Amino acid sequence: MGGFGRIRGTLPTVFLSRALDDDDEPIGYEQVSGLKLLFNPEQEAAYRSLPDSLRFKEAQRLYGRGAQATTDFLKKCIGAGIMRKEGREYRKVEVVEQEG
Repeated sequence: MGGFGRIRGTLPTVFLSRALDDDDEPIGYEQVSGLKLLFNPEQEAAYRSLPDSLRFKEAQRLYGRGAQATTDFLKKCIGAGIMRKEGREYRKVEVVEQEG
């Protein structure tokens, strides 16, 4: 969700997911950030297993997939704001996990 405020200008994008109660009934929305933006438990686990700094070949070896799948994974991590590319190295960005 994002938008434009008349006086404030562009509002930053906020990612939301449906919040459910114990009976799986919708009760509202909650903000999604950090690792949860990967929307994939396997990729979340793979990210956790990576060192704080690595090069592509090491990422490919640790991720255990081909070059294109590794590229897609790293780009997804960068897009989620949990990793950045500095020259030839990829570095994890410190992420504050939300409870829930």
